[in-house]
Amino acid sequence: MASNKLGVDQRSRGHSLFTQQPPFFKGAAYSLNERQVLGLHGLLPPAVLTQSDQVQSVLTNLYALEDDLGRYNTLMSLQDRNEKLFYKTVRSNLEYLIPLIYTPTVGKACLNYGMILRRPRGLYITINDKGHVRSILRNWPEKRVKAVVMTDGERILGLGDLGAQGMGIPIGKCALYTALGGVDPRACLPLMIDVGTNNESLLENEFYLGLRQKRIGTEQYGPNVSIQFEDLANKNGFAFLERYGKDYIVFNDDIQGAAAVALAGLISSTRITKTSLSDNKYLLYGAGAAGTGIANILVAAMKDEGASDAQARSRIYMMDSKGLLVKMPFVRDDVGHVERLSDAITQIRPSVLIGAAAVPGAFTRDILNMMATINKRPVIFALSNPTEKAECTAEAAFNGSPFPEIRLPSGQEFYPSQGNNYYVFPGVAMAVTSAQIRPLTQDLFLAAAKALAGLVTEEDLAVGRTYPPVSKLPEVAHKIAVELVTRSFANGTAQYQPEPADKVEFIRSLTYDPSYADFTPDYYEWPSGGHELYWTNRIASALVGISDENIPRRIEESEINV
Repeated sequence: MASNKLGVDQRSRGHSLFTQQPPFFKGAAYSLNERQVLGLHGLLPPAVLTQSDQVQSVLTNLYALEDDLGRYNTLMSLQDRNEKLFYKTVRSNLEYLIPLIYTPTVGKACLNYGMILRRPRGLYITINDKGHVRSILRNWPEKRVKAVVMTDGERILGLGDLGAQGMGIPIGKCALYTALGGVDPRACLPLMIDVGTNNESLLENEFYLGLRQKRIGTEQYGPNVSIQFEDLANKNGFAFLERYGKDYIVFNDDIQGAAAVALAGLISSTRITKTSLSDNKYLLYGAGAAGTGIANILVAAMKDEGASDAQARSRIYMMDSKGLLVKMPFVRDDVGHVERLSDAITQIRPSVLIGAAAVPGAFTRDILNMMATINKRPVIFALSNPTEKAECTAEAAFNGSPFPEIRLPSGQEFYPSQGNNYYVFPGVAMAVTSAQIRPLTQDLFLAAAKALAGLVTEEDLAVGRTYPPVSKLPEVAHKIAVELVTRSFANGTAQYQPEPADKVEFIRSLTYDPSYADFTPDYYEWPSGGHELYWTNRIASALVGISDENIPRRIEESEINV
C-alpha cells in the first residue's frame, strides 16, 4: 500500500520552515513526532492544534477586524505564511471569504497596493525588460507552471488604469483557481506586464510601485500553458485573442468569462419567464469588453436554438456613452439616433436589460419602473464590479455585485445572485490545464454556460437566484471541468494523452487538497531472512575472521562480541 506521508526538503528544517516553505508550513498543527524530526521542537508552543482549530482561530480574528481591507491583508499574510490553512479556511466559508479575497475587496486592495504590499507574489515584467524576458522567467521558483493570469493593469474592474497596482487581480484569480477549481497553486503564475500608466495620481504618488512613465501604445505589444488575459483595455483584449487564440491556450475573462456567466444567468431566467433566448429582446448598457462578449455569445446561443445569424443579431441592442450603437456587427436601421437610456427603452421595449458599463446608479427607479411596465417579469442584470459601480441595488433589481438577501413587505425573502466570473473561470482553468485543450473556442464557453445553468435548481429560482449558491462553487467548477474535458476529447481539441476513461476521476485525481500532509518519516520494516540473513552472516564472518565458505551455521551473538 502506498504511504500517505509527504517528504519535506531536508535542507529546510527548523526555523527555515517558517519562512521558506509556506506550502508545507502547519504552524501549531505539527505533531510532537514531526517537531522532533523537523527540528521544530521548542520553536512552537507546546499545544498541538488540529487544522480545524486553526481555521476557527483565523475566522475569529477576521470577525474581530473593523474593515474588509484589514481582513484582506490578514488573509494575504496567511497565504504567504501557511498556504494550506489559507485554502482550507477559504473553502470553509465561501460566502464570507470570497468577497474578501476577490471582488469587491480586491478593488480596494489594488487602490492601496503600494501601502499594503508585505511580501511580493507573482512576476513583474516591464517594457524595459524587452529582450530579457527569458532570464526573468528563470527566476520564478516553480518550473511546472500550467496557468498564467496576466494583466497590464489598464482597466482594473471598474476602477480604470491602476498600472502595476493591478497585480492584486491576477493574484486573486489564481487564488480562486485553487480554492474553487482545485488547480495546484504551484502551477499558477500571476503576471504583471508593466508598460506604464496614464493615471496621473499614481505617477505622483510616492508609494506607487510601478514604472513612473506614460503607458505605451498598443503597437508596441508584441504551447501547453493556459494564459488568462485579465483587465486589459478593449483594444488589447480583442487583439490578443485574435493574435494568439488559435495557437496558444489563451482566454480573456472579461470577454469570454463574463459572457459565459451572463449567458448562464439568462438561460436560468428563461425558466422563470417561460421563454426561449430567441424570444427575448436584449438591451446591453455598456459596449466594452464584457458587453461585446455577452452580445457575441448570445448570438451563438440563439443560433444553437435554431435562429439564423441575422435573426439572433436583430434581438440585441447595445448602448455606450454616446448612445445606441449603430456600428458593425450590431448595425441598427430600425431605431433612430438615441442618446438616453430611457429613450432607448421606450423605442426598443426590451425584455432584458443588462448593465456592464460601470456607471453607478444608471438603472434608476424610473428606468426600472419602465421595464416593469413593459414586461410582466423583466430581467435585470446589473453586472458591473465592484459593488459601488453597480448600475442599481439589489433592492431594486437582482444580479450583479453581491448584495444581502431582500425581505419584501409581504415577508417573502429573495437572495440576489452575484453574476460573477468566478462561476466559470476556475472550472475552465482546471479543464484546460488538465486536458491541455487548444484552442479555446466559443463553443467551449457556450458549453460552460449551459453546464452552469444546469446546476440552478427550482429552489434557487423560487428565491430569485439565477446562479447556484456561492457555497456550491467548488462543485460548480468540478462539473464545468468534467463537461469541458469530456467535450474536448470528443471533438479532438484535448492534447493530453492517453484519454482517461473516467473523466470525473481524472479531474478529482488532479484536484488540490488543502488538508495537511503527514511529515513524519516513512518508517517500515523489511521481512526477516533471505537478503537480510545473508548480509548479517557476511558482516559477522568478517568480525570473527571466518571465511565465506566456512559459514555452515548461524553466527551466535556471543561470537560477534568476541
